[in-house]
Amino acid sequence: MMLATLSSSIRKQATSSSAAALTTCPCSPAVDGTAAACCPSPTSIDSVCCALTSSSEFTKTRALPNATSSDLRMHSIAIPPSVANVDYLDASLPYVAVFQEQMGTTKVARGPNSAYYTLTESGQAGLEHATNELHQMFMHAAQYVLDHEADLAPLFHFPASLWPKIRQSWATRADDVVSARFDFALTPTGIKTYEYNADSASCLFECGHSQDKWAATVGLGGRSNSDTLFTQLVAAWTSKKVVGDLHLLCDDDLEERYHSLYMQAAAEAAGITCHLIVGIDSITFDGQDFRDANGTAIRNVWKTWSWETVLKQYKAAAPDAGPTPGTLSLKRPLSPTADATSAPSKVKLDDGRAVSSGSHPRVQVMDILLNDSMRVFEPLWTLLPSSKAILPVLTKLYPAHPYLLASTFDEVDVSTLFPNGYCAKPVMGRTGANVSIYNDRHELISATGGAWDKDNILFQELALLPKYEEKYVQVNCWAIDGRYGGTILRVDESNIIGGSSGMYAMRVVPDDAANAKPIAM
Repeated sequence: MMLATLSSSIRKQATSSSAAALTTCPCSPAVDGTAAACCPSPTSIDSVCCALTSSSEFTKTRALPNATSSDLRMHSIAIPPSVANVDYLDASLPYVAVFQEQMGTTKVARGPNSAYYTLTESGQAGLEHATNELHQMFMHAAQYVLDHEADLAPLFHFPASLWPKIRQSWATRADDVVSARFDFALTPTGIKTYEYNADSASCLFECGHSQDKWAATVGLGGRSNSDTLFTQLVAAWTSKKVVGDLHLLCDDDLEERYHSLYMQAAAEAAGITCHLIVGIDSITFDGQDFRDANGTAIRNVWKTWSWETVLKQYKAAAPDAGPTPGTLSLKRPLSPTADATSAPSKVKLDDGRAVSSGSHPRVQVMDILLNDSMRVFEPLWTLLPSSKAILPVLTKLYPAHPYLLASTFDEVDVSTLFPNGYCAKPVMGRTGANVSIYNDRHELISATGGAWDKDNILFQELALLPKYEEKYVQVNCWAIDGRYGGTILRVDESNIIGGSSGMYAMRVVPDDAANAKPIAM
């Protein structure tokens, strides 16, 4: 069986994980040695498709650009009186106004020890290369899962009737990715990948706008790591050739709103007419189209709603007993219905609300996003690279790759596979919830709670976050249209980064200036 083979093969491959220069082409041949099958779109995988026939021909040794924990440094700056209490953001921008409402203020805080970080130029080159290469690798892994769906689908725990729609999404919308975020640890030996948030990731505005504005206001030198991010977003939207208006859907949450407004600004700069919809109560269905409050048909959607929300609604509606595979869930009644013989159970969505599994709101998120006529950014197939279930597949496809951490579902593997410790995390978990960290003696050293305690558990090789002056730092790199766009740092006193972890500015400095403060502007 494929699952047993996957675990066995990963167990063997982990023994060579220290070979830091070993890597593979993003369009590698299948692990059984057959010819390579590249991703469906050349733009998704660049121009590196390989017509190779065996793994031995394909694998090669090369030095990769990298970044280590020593490339990153924490500094503090005494805020000059001239800029203390100065607004570092322009509140006339819609996304800044909402950000200001969320934060309470956008004034520079007075104090002698405002923290920021610097990264060496060589470290920055490593992050850029890793982001570009890993995006391609995750795309190849998604294709591999679809090519071996019968064997690998059980790892993902998606409803069986949803897989045809995932395949259709990949076949027709492989290029419809706008933005996605990698979570990295900088270790003494280099970059290690925790996961790829290819769907509904946060911190885009902070990465592309607020960190540079703060740095400029307080007078930091060095250079930005993300000054092209917004321009890349505009180019990404231009390349999508959106026909008609774009509706941006978000929940009634301030962070989601300013994130959506920032994305809206980029789409509008690309010449797209946009409409922001907060919540979905104003959306109606006329039997043919979903329409906004103004009666405009909704055909193109960018959303902050996660596909996990859709999965929970889809499962609650018992689709496997209803809609034909690949068809819209709206074959069920739109008007509220309930089973009169039993009380409906409650299902908690990842937005914190509870819905009834025996009744249906007039319009649900899944009705909109799973509609066959709807073009959605990020598309349904991003469920695959976003799921931690993809990580053991990557371990199989790219054994000993220096940017990857070995991963497995088999708890039997843990003692031999991870002699230096491991992390246990739920496949569908978000924001650091339900994560447990074990040391080299397999003793629990850190854990978080959350709503995913009943989820499938994945075991991943341990790579602890680096610690700078009592705070742990995670490096988050954005891929815009599949290419590096910028970096934002998440910082916490806990070694498990969560939704409330702080964000700090990072400047890029010459390698020989790594231990010094950037020259003031």
